Amino acid sequence: MTNFVGIKTTYISMKNRIHIPLFTIIFLFYFGAKAQWQVSSPNGKIQATIQLNGSGEPIYSVDFIENGTANVISTSQLGLNRNDCDFRNGLTFNSLATTIINENYEMISGKKLVLQNQANEITLNFTKCSVQFTIIFRAYNDGIAFRYQFPQNSNSTYFVFEENSSVKVSTSGKGWMQRNNDFTPVYEDRMQEVNIGENAPSDAGWVLPALLNPANFWVLITETDLNKDYFASHLSPYPTDGNYRFEKPRYNDGTNNSENAYFQTPMKTPWRVVMIGKTPDVVVESNLVNHLSTSSVISDKSWIKSGVSTWSWWSGFQSPKDYTKMTPFIDLSSSLGFPYFLVDANWNQMVNGDVPQLVNYANTKNVKLWLWYNSAGTHNTVSEQPRDFMHIASVRQAEFLRIKNLGIVGVKIDFFQSDKQEMIKLYLDILQDAANAGLMVNFHGCTIPRGWQRTFPNLLTMEAVKGAESILFDNSYRNDSPQNNVNLAFTRNVVGSMDYTPGIVSYSYYEESLPHSSTVSHELALVSLFESGIVHLCDYYSKYDALPALVKSVLSKMPTAWDETKFIEGIPNDYVVLARRKGNHWYFSGINGKNQTRTITLNPTFVAAGQYTQQLISDGTNPIDLQTTESVYQTGNPITITMKPYGGFTTVLREKCLDIAYFTENLNNIITEPFIARQIISTSILVPPAKATYSANYSIRLNAGFQVQQGSVFKAEIGGCQ
Repeated sequence: MTNFVGIKTTYISMKNRIHIPLFTIIFLFYFGAKAQWQVSSPNGKIQATIQLNGSGEPIYSVDFIENGTANVISTSQLGLNRNDCDFRNGLTFNSLATTIINENYEMISGKKLVLQNQANEITLNFTKCSVQFTIIFRAYNDGIAFRYQFPQNSNSTYFVFEENSSVKVSTSGKGWMQRNNDFTPVYEDRMQEVNIGENAPSDAGWVLPALLNPANFWVLITETDLNKDYFASHLSPYPTDGNYRFEKPRYNDGTNNSENAYFQTPMKTPWRVVMIGKTPDVVVESNLVNHLSTSSVISDKSWIKSGVSTWSWWSGFQSPKDYTKMTPFIDLSSSLGFPYFLVDANWNQMVNGDVPQLVNYANTKNVKLWLWYNSAGTHNTVSEQPRDFMHIASVRQAEFLRIKNLGIVGVKIDFFQSDKQEMIKLYLDILQDAANAGLMVNFHGCTIPRGWQRTFPNLLTMEAVKGAESILFDNSYRNDSPQNNVNLAFTRNVVGSMDYTPGIVSYSYYEESLPHSSTVSHELALVSLFESGIVHLCDYYSKYDALPALVKSVLSKMPTAWDETKFIEGIPNDYVVLARRKGNHWYFSGINGKNQTRTITLNPTFVAAGQYTQQLISDGTNPIDLQTTESVYQTGNPITITMKPYGGFTTVLREKCLDIAYFTENLNNIITEPFIARQIISTSILVPPAKATYSANYSIRLNAGFQVQQGSVFKAEIGGCQ
């Protein structure tokens, strides 16, 4: 007999959230000594089953339901061990609550800016040792997530020694993972192909994210919404039978500080996230890391601007010490319309000028400056300066105020080198203080993105990648970087912005040879293939000046925050093609990770019908050569492109004349050129000082919701495409 008990229905009205009974998707029933609950995704295809076995151990599994039922995650463990009580077994069920999540929000940067967070959630309340212990599960159309909560108020301090959470998948498949190095920083190694269930190279285990391809599914494991109450996790070194367990930092992770989590209650652990799809596009396009994160704590975000930046350090380590070495890069930013220049390490030793003078010079070029800082403290021994400004709150806050008053708009903070809880606190304190001062942030020598870009949208990017600087320091990486670049699109860049610092456009470093297997077209493709709220072009300024005019035109208009991202095709280790949209313009980027020619055919049926100006940057005869063309593209036609060995391409479809143009986003700036299409349909709101003109061949339809606020200027005309 099936026994339904303990269902608690909550009717609480909240903005963008609906709390209603979920009798159709949530069940509680007993089979013998087992209690079992289920929660399904909104589309019904992903179903998580949570159980309490006869020993009171919480476990779960996940099935995919489409033309039958396929198991994706087999029986996996839940729970954690606190210093006063072990919550991995002996639990007693008390009650449950169910929630439908339906939330709209916007991002400042990322693979998609306007997002809808839809999921079904179940909250299971247990007790042990007279303590309330809660397990929360969510089911999405592209995966599942779970976290733990201690909801009771207490002034006592507790410790988590071990977490039991795991993800067990079939071993019949491959994975793409990065080893957790015994040295720091730990997130700057290759994404290597492994067999599922293969042991890590050392006891340090595997870092997040981890991509697995078991039994015809694509699964990516990560975590998000990490707060000050917990450490950043990695995966165990010994995934026996494909069982990957979340682990705390190692005792020798960084210097000083405990590897355990300590906290007072109430508290919540980070979400353990598992993206699930039958094809890789589901993983690559997923926004679960943002969906599950705390909403923005910054109300006025108008000062936060993504953009492209020039950067002198890669092409001259000592350049930040010399005012005259940096001004040509500011000139390059100005000539290409880039908003930023980054002043990197040791700028406090600058000769021939100083930071205030550099700010003034940049202002004359309409360029804003970012400054580099060492995060230390006692947690690292790196000598690069300035250091010891970030780890003490009062010193940090005073420094942020000082440089903000100078005209600095952002800070790059480096060498955290630890995932322990004290470092997590430092990250979050820096983000809050930077937000208070009106400064944007870029973390380097750091952990991976863990949802903070939604909570603190002034965080535009994070490193945590083996990027372009490794071409300088790692001879072997010069040969295998193309393959790793392919894998990054399937793994690291899925979970958040990635400061790879792309754009190597030569094979020399000063007068020395700098061989690398990737073609220049491959390197340029990374500028739009990789998503980052701020993109740092790494090569020497004169090498960009020498690029073909079409390449400079594409770079000068390069977006760094995207309205939409689509996975077109690809295979880890082999090749990848993505498409990103900004407005009605599409950027297609592809790279080849193999030493063989590959020809692909694009059929962009998702592009709005009409004519586009197509700009193409592709491989030339030799790796250093570029082939550039500009033509008119009419939708409905295929686009065929050949990538040379380790090559790549960028092709941009710029709106020329759409059959129908839809305008739904609000405008708050002055647009000098008219919006042109054969037909125009709009629900936009023009907010002062907006000025806009619609010009159409046949009709302009202003639907309900369209509004021109006082102080704005709007004009409509019949003209349109020529």
